[in-house]
Amino acid sequence: MNHFDPARARGKSLRCDMDALLWKSVRAVLSLLPPDEGHIDPKARPFDYAAYSDLVLDDPQGGALEPEIRDRAAHTLRHRLAVGLRKDDRPEGHPRIEAFASSSFSLDEISRMNRWWDTEDFNPMGMSPISDEDCSIARERLNQAFAFMLEADPELSGEILAIVDEIVLTRPDGSNRIDYSAGSSFALWGGILFNVDQHPDWPRYYKNLTHEAGHSLLFAIGRDGGFVRNEPREVYASPVRDDPRPVDGIFHAAFVAARESRALHRLLEWNDSAGRLSEAEQVSVETILDESVITFWQCCESLDHAALFTPLGEAVLRDCQAYMAANFELLTQ
Repeated sequence: MNHFDPARARGKSLRCDMDALLWKSVRAVLSLLPPDEGHIDPKARPFDYAAYSDLVLDDPQGGALEPEIRDRAAHTLRHRLAVGLRKDDRPEGHPRIEAFASSSFSLDEISRMNRWWDTEDFNPMGMSPISDEDCSIARERLNQAFAFMLEADPELSGEILAIVDEIVLTRPDGSNRIDYSAGSSFALWGGILFNVDQHPDWPRYYKNLTHEAGHSLLFAIGRDGGFVRNEPREVYASPVRDDPRPVDGIFHAAFVAARESRALHRLLEWNDSAGRLSEAEQVSVETILDESVITFWQCCESLDHAALFTPLGEAVLRDCQAYMAANFELLTQ
C-alpha cells in the first residue's frame, strides 16, 4: 500500500471511518442507546469533533474545562445525533468557506475554534474577523485553486474534498508572535483555518490547501498508533518553525511538504499541455515548489537525527522519500 499518493477513494473511506468512530465514541461517552434501524448518523462537521474534544479532553492550555463547557458540548452532540442524516448542501461538494465572525458561527463554535486551534499560550494566533471584501477576495482565490486542482490533479482534488468540510478565514489581531499561514487540528478534523494576509494569490491557497489537508489525512491514518515513538516533550530544531518542535510535528511537516511538492509539480506538468497559467502564475508556483522541496529534505535531516519511528511511520516516510528522490533528485545532493 502506498501511503503517499492521493486517492479520492481513500479520502472517502477515511471520512466514513472517522465519522463512524466519532459517533460511536459519542454514544459510548454519553451512554446513548444504539441507533434505531434505518437511522443514519450525520456527516460530522469539524465542530462535532471539537464538541467531542470539549467533552472528553482537558483544556489544551492546561487544566480541566469548566462543567458548563462540557454540558454544552454534550447538548450539541445529542442534538446532532437526534437530527440524523444531514443533507450535504455544499456546492459541488466544496467546503463551506466563511469568515471567522459571529455572523457565520455560533458563540460556542467560535469558542471551540479559539480553544482547539489557538492552543499555544506562548504563541497566540489572535484570530480576528475580516471584512466582507477580504472574505470575497479569499473565496475567489480559493475557488480558483479548487478549479485548477480539479483539472490538474483530480485524485488530489477528490481526496481533499472528501476530507475537508469547513474553511475559516481570519487574520491575526497583532498578539501573535509568528505570522502563521494556516492551521488544522485533530480536534477540528476536516477544518482548515487560513490567514488571508498570508495568501496574496491562488497559488498560495493551492499550496496550503494541500498542506493542511495533508495534516488531516495523517491525523486519520495515524489515529491508532502514530508515526513516532518519541515523547511529546522531546523537541528539536524544525526547518518550518523558529521554536523547537516535537518529533511528531517534524514528521507531519515532512509529509505535507512532500505532498505540496507533488501537487505543485503535477500542476506545472498539467500546464505544460493545457497552457492555462500566466507567466507570473507559473513563476509563483515554481518558487513555492522549490521552497517545499527544500523543506522536505531539511525535515528528513532532522528526523534522521531524532526520530524513533513506528512501523507505520517508517512506511509513510519511505513512500514520501521514494517519490521525492525520483522527481527532485538534483535537490537532494
